[in-house]
Amino acid sequence: MTWRIAVKHRTSYRYAEPVRASHNEVRLTPPTVDGQRTLQAALAITPAVRPLRYVDYWGTTVDSFDVDVPHTELVVLATSTVDTMAARTAMSKPRHRGLQRAPRTGR
Repeated sequence: MTWRIAVKHRTSYRYAEPVRASHNEVRLTPPTVDGQRTLQAALAITPAVRPLRYVDYWGTTVDSFDVDVPHTELVVLATSTVDTMAARTAMSKPRHRGLQRAPRTGR
């Protein structure tokens, strides 16, 4: 069975006095992974700015943006559409070779 899910997330900040600038990064785009496919993802930011989108070291989509005009409120609205389905493969135990016990010596 598959599901198509509409996701909507809103974050807002209100400032007591106008701020001259703010520097922001948001991670609000659902990943496409086994069992989940992102069909659409969008951001609406107020005051209006154009974010720079990149993928970080861990594979997460990041939207980075600066607001360089005085503002008393910042609103980020993220919307996305995701299809979900049964995962194709069963998850296996993670292998942590680096964490295996070293052989005991002495004692």
